[in-house]
Formats: sequence, structure tokens, C-alpha cells
Amino acid sequence: MGSDHQSLFFHSKFRWLSRGEILKRLYEFRKEVKLFLIDKKSDLSHSFQDKKWVARLAYLGDIFSYINKLNLKLQGPDTTILNAWNKIESCKKETQTLA
Repeated sequence: MGSDHQSLFFHSKFRWLSRGEILKRLYEFRKEVKLFLIDKKSDLSHSFQDKKWVARLAYLGDIFSYINKLNLKLQGPDTTILNAWNKIESCKKETQTLA
């Protein structure tokens, strides 16, 4: 179907995919998933036909992806409470400018 990906992963051998990555991948595969659900005569196919629901899926994927990036910034051996506080505050300012 011309997709960039060949499969939809929910679990990898080495680590779990984050919620943001799963939602992002599901959004990327939305057309294929919709066709699969229609073929299986699933009630869930109606969700993928609803533009508002698909927009919410994309929005949730973006939010979780952003939270995952912040989470990675807050980790590490040299992270202090002051560094973490600064990163959280800068994240807040970024989200306020995006809104």
C-alpha cells in the first residue's frame, strides 16, 4: 500500500515501545488498520472512519511523544534536581507557546 513500515510492533525483543511510539505507529498505519478491521467486520472500523477520532489519535500520539522526550531528558547520572527543574520549566514554556 506504499507504507513506510512493513509491520506494526507492540513489543520488541529488547524493550517495550513507548505509548507515544505505539500511537504514532498506529496513526501511520491508520488506513491499513481501517481496511483490516473492515475486512474482519469489526465494530472498531467505525472509529478509523471518524475524522474527529483520528485527529484525537494523532493528538495523543504527539502528546505522549513529547512527554517521552522530556522523560529521557530527565534521566542520566549527572541529572540534579536543579537541572530537572530547569528542563521541566522550559518544557512548560514551550507548551504554552505551542498552545
